[in-house]
Amino acid sequence: MRQIWQKAITYTLGTTVVAATVGCLLYLLINPSNASSALTPSTLTGVENANSYSQYLLNLIPTNVFSPFLEHQVMGVLILGLIVGVAIRYIPEQEPRQAVIHFFQGIYGIFI
Repeated sequence: MRQIWQKAITYTLGTTVVAATVGCLLYLLINPSNASSALTPSTLTGVENANSYSQYLLNLIPTNVFSPFLEHQVMGVLILGLIVGVAIRYIPEQEPRQAVIHFFQGIYGIFI
């Protein structure tokens, strides 16, 4: 499990660094600060104001089990996985905990 966790973190951080680098290079190449002022809020119709950062963080918390999967929210799926993992860890009896672990191992085997 530790090896899978390390590979997942390495892959996630690696792809994030590559994506941030590409984004930074594109930003420097395009240089949007020199873009014309033709696109002002008054000329854009139907565009809503950006949500605040706190609203974005609140939207990361899924409203139900299926919403992160249906709305393609990777962070919501991650948070849901963390919640389920911690909940399984704190099941006091060994037998029910093993039953839940075996269930998820079976589901994992089906999807793989």
